Amino acid sequence: LLSHIVNATREEVPDETTWGSIHMIGHSLGAHICGIAADYFKNVTTTWKIDRITGLDPAQPCFRNSNLSLDKSDAPFVDVIHTNGALLSQIGLGMPEPIGHVDFYPNGGRYQPACVKQSSIHQSYLAFWNIFEIPQQ
Repeated sequence: LLSHIVNATREEVPDETTWGSIHMIGHSLGAHICGIAADYFKNVTTTWKIDRITGLDPAQPCFRNSNLSLDKSDAPFVDVIHTNGALLSQIGLGMPEPIGHVDFYPNGGRYQPACVKQSSIHQSYLAFWNIFEIPQQ
């Protein structure tokens, strides 16, 4: 997809002064895709320059200790906000360890106030099903 976008626009792309620096923002899997895209743009001839990536709760499953995960080598500045960085066994789906130049951990970065802590898939299913519950009159 990225190569298609670059190739399709290569001849008509505004120069860097028109675009300015590009700031990519991605949540969960999207955070890692931003890192992969930035690496791709480093290796192709284009005027696009990714200067900053913001990762919002980069996904932990399948990306922990992976060379495909977002890290501070992906752009000159990588900032990450961790809000669900508990262990996978505790239904934490975000990466708990620092991976950017600057990492923020609001409220400790594991669980957020007023967010329901799910301890099992069954509870997640019940929470979803309760959305459709018809109130008694």
